[in-house]
Amino acid sequence: MDLKKIIMANPASVLHKSRIRGLFNDVFQNDIARVNLLMMAYDIGIVDEFRKCYPVDPMSKGRLKKVLVQQYSIVDDKAVWTIDTWASCFNADIIQKISDAEAAELLGPEPKPLPEPEFFKPANAKNAFFGAGHVCAAARQF
Repeated sequence: MDLKKIIMANPASVLHKSRIRGLFNDVFQNDIARVNLLMMAYDIGIVDEFRKCYPVDPMSKGRLKKVLVQQYSIVDDKAVWTIDTWASCFNADIIQKISDAEAAELLGPEPKPLPEPEFFKPANAKNAFFGAGHVCAAARQF
C-alpha cells in the first residue's frame, strides 16, 4: 500500500496519535517494530516539523535522526528509515489538506438547525374553558 495515498485520503489522521497508530497498524500489518519506530518519530514532533518547513532540508532530517538515536536509542539505519518513511508521506497538497482538516476540527461541525416548536393544540378547543362564553362550575369556584 502507498502510505502517501492513504494519508491523502485521510489527512485528519495525522492530527491524532491514536488514529495514525491505527493507520500504521493497518498499513504495516501490525508490524509492531515499524509502527513503534514511526510513533516515536510522531512523539518528537516530526509531523509539525514537516508541516512548518516543507520540503525538509537534510539538516532537519539529520537533527530528527539524532533525536531518535539519542532519546530513544534507535540504531542509525532504523532512524534513517523512520525519517525517510515519514518524509515520503508528505507533499505540498497533503500539508494543505492536513491544515484544512485541522481548521475544520477547530471550527467543529456545523450546528443543526433547531426543530420547529410543537405547540399544544387541544383536540376539542371549544370546551367549558374555551367555549362560547359560559363558565363551567369548576371555574366559578375561584
